[in-house]
Amino acid sequence: MEDFGAYCFYPANYLARVVATILTGPYNTNSEEIAQLLIARGAAEVVRDAAGLRARVSALLADPAARARIGAAGRACVDSNRGALDKLLALIEPLLDESEA
Repeated sequence: MEDFGAYCFYPANYLARVVATILTGPYNTNSEEIAQLLIARGAAEVVRDAAGLRARVSALLADPAARARIGAAGRACVDSNRGALDKLLALIEPLLDESEA
């Protein structure tokens, strides 16, 4: 279980857009920033072990309102962070213009 969650945030954009609930393990070293962001906004939850995963999945299956709330938080989190490429280009383009002069 120690690697559970290490790569789970790569599809976070897709999962959040389809209003899915994201559960992850405690180790998110390859995607720590996005993991912290999604967890802080209530869009993802950490489970510590297989028993915790089983319990949380069972609870979510029995609670459609919780699934909807967590999924909506994910969608809002992803939507509020859209446009990364445009933001990056806005930072880089002035530097490129300077180097061409």
